[in-house]
Amino acid sequence: MPRPTTAIIDLSSIEHNFNVIKKHCPKSQIYSVVKSNAYGHGVKKVVGALKKSDGFCVATIEEADEFREFSKKPLLCLQGFYDKQDLKLAHSHKLELVIHNEEQIGLLEKLKLSFPSLWLKFDTGMNRLGFMQNEIENMMHRLKPFSKKIVLMTHLKSSSGKKMSRKVTNKQFNLFTKTTLNLKQKQHNFLTSVSNSGGILNFDDLFSDIERPGLSLYGSHFHNKSKNFRLKNVTTLVSKIIAIKDIKKGETVGYDGLWQAKKNTSIGIIPIGYSDGIPLNYGNKGYVLINKAKAQVIGRVAMDLIAVELPNKKVKLGEDIILWGKDLKVDELASLTDNIPYSFMTSLSKRVKRKYIK
Repeated sequence: MPRPTTAIIDLSSIEHNFNVIKKHCPKSQIYSVVKSNAYGHGVKKVVGALKKSDGFCVATIEEADEFREFSKKPLLCLQGFYDKQDLKLAHSHKLELVIHNEEQIGLLEKLKLSFPSLWLKFDTGMNRLGFMQNEIENMMHRLKPFSKKIVLMTHLKSSSGKKMSRKVTNKQFNLFTKTTLNLKQKQHNFLTSVSNSGGILNFDDLFSDIERPGLSLYGSHFHNKSKNFRLKNVTTLVSKIIAIKDIKKGETVGYDGLWQAKKNTSIGIIPIGYSDGIPLNYGNKGYVLINKAKAQVIGRVAMDLIAVELPNKKVKLGEDIILWGKDLKVDELASLTDNIPYSFMTSLSKRVKRKYIK
């Protein structure tokens, strides 16, 4: 019998979430972000559910190489390329590339390879990748010989909808808009791309030609201040209790005894741990559901196991456990444990079985 720890992934919910996003920005193309194995959900299956997407985004050439094994849809590599070999591979796969430094443009000029689309990254405040405002026009001139389709893009550094976030995001967007208008007045022809999930869900005026949703496709409302979006839960992480132990008052549980029983109680052991993607700080903070009742995770998370304090004596060996899902949002668990939903989703290891439903 295989280990009873499974991520049940509802592909119809992913399709629903895409439709919600598309309805909000009907005039924009949607490039769905499926980097990091579709945020841990399984890129091949997810791409199949997102067939209405105008294109897809991955982070690296390696991810693009895998993607091309099963799909010929437009594909953007968000980190562009690192060297000559990457550039040649990108050309053979007909990738769309993000260009964020002058060395990349120099290689393009040297190899003289053409691409379906080149995305020029404008650093409007993230201060990570991209060109500054005074460099954009020159770089756009240099890119035009290598693609008939140029996209001017930026990356929002804070789009949660909070007051400070709105201030920061509006500053970025105003700079982007000012630069865009100036370039178009000079007869430059290009498309624009601005919003990620937060930009789409939390703002009504950040629309561009191409939007790039990621986290929202997988059902997360994390930092979403709008109540108008009805995203559906995508993943339910389930397991079973494989052992039950009676613990006396004063006894400790797990490595270093980080949890001590305040009364005589019973604990359940669940076969999942940090090697599967459960955060190390989940102990004494997070909880699971047993028959819809909360059971706190106690002690230190181990590589393969976690312990929970059982809510009552009715719980039996083999009882089903929900680690997160519709009734226990991953967003809530992320907040409880000072994490973000991305880390929960992308950290699920390969040894957690995926079961797809629709």
